[in-house]
Amino acid sequence: RERNSRSETGMITVRRVAELKSVHGARALAVAFGVFDGVHVGHRRVLQAVCAHARRQETIPTVITFDPHPRAVLSDREPPPLLTPLPQKLRLLEAEGIRAAVLLPFDRAMASLPPEHFLEQHVFVPEGPRIDAICVGASWRFGRGGAGSVASLLAHAAQPRNCTVVSVPELLDDGRPVSSTRIREHVQCAQLDVARRLLGRDFSVRGTVVAGKGMGRSLLGCPTANLDAAHMLLPPDGVYAARGTLENRAPECQGIVYVGRAPTLIRDPNTDVPRTVELHLFDITADLYGQDIEVAFVACIRPDRRFAGPDELRRQIQQDIARAKVLLAASTPTPSGRNGPSPRACR
Repeated sequence: RERNSRSETGMITVRRVAELKSVHGARALAVAFGVFDGVHVGHRRVLQAVCAHARRQETIPTVITFDPHPRAVLSDREPPPLLTPLPQKLRLLEAEGIRAAVLLPFDRAMASLPPEHFLEQHVFVPEGPRIDAICVGASWRFGRGGAGSVASLLAHAAQPRNCTVVSVPELLDDGRPVSSTRIREHVQCAQLDVARRLLGRDFSVRGTVVAGKGMGRSLLGCPTANLDAAHMLLPPDGVYAARGTLENRAPECQGIVYVGRAPTLIRDPNTDVPRTVELHLFDITADLYGQDIEVAFVACIRPDRRFAGPDELRRQIQQDIARAKVLLAASTPTPSGRNGPSPRACR
């Protein structure tokens, strides 16, 4: 789908750098290059650097990124789910002070461009705004085969075009680089405390409430909002203390979220049932069908398992709710969904 306007948050989004000038009147940019999946604590160092430069030079802090993700184009296998799908990524970028995003339409033709040709065709375009600065992580690579580096930027951007190049040192955690791949692995192992530390906020997913079977309310006495879980990165099956943010409503609402295939309620255990994400919010009774909800996973309460029947499961859910309230009370929300530590992971 063509994107060339403003995101739902108000940040300008375009598909080509030149459009920032021809459509939006931008004259000069400070640019951060990157994929920025997750907008984690390492990414935020680059974003802080570009925003600081933009303030000093009175230019527009801008991100140049790719849509779709390069891995989805170049990989021969099904790529892993993103930490942050594009709408969520744009919201996080804007929260860090970015005012415009260029979503380059990545394809194999773009991937085949040598670094200098990529810069000439997609960054330093004659009809576009002046690029006053480029900020990247020290290990950032671009162009065919990843041949482009900070040295390439210095050679093709800084010297001939009087563009400042800022190389932001890699951020280490426990001696290892902070990366989206690493965070994804921690989420998939339910190591939410580590994922939180590397993200700088709770891991979250965002989805639209879809029609479920209604068994949460009718059978278990626990009404749930069912999210479309297709293509979501999710932690292992289990029950989690959670916070839900509903569209056009503040503040966050406390609750529990279930991820799994409801083995207690499946008559035939051999049935191939898709995973579901079911959110129960403690203080919300309204019908949420069709609304978008962002669900932050705060702490794991227990792994999923089969119970003897609905009555036993109903009793366990009440225990889960009580435990979730304790965990949520111990985890104080901070701006942008960045929360304090939580105690454990599911095992």
